[in-house]
Amino acid sequence: MLNVVSESKFFALQDAQAEIKNRKLDGRIDFVQGHAEMLPFLDLQFYNVICIEAAFHFLSRESFLF
Repeated sequence: MLNVVSESKFFALQDAQAEIKNRKLDGRIDFVQGHAEMLPFLDLQFYNVICIEAAFHFLSRESFLF
């Protein structure tokens, strides 16, 4: 699982990491912080991506769709 958060959501990230530890899911879920249009992953690294309530993080509709 991947969750991308902005710098303003840093404390939410810390809370999420604590929740993962509390649920004993360490090593199964990773959180990556970065800009929605410049994620630190290679092209075609994922088969599927689910994007929920994130379109407003992209600079244009085209960059969101492609």
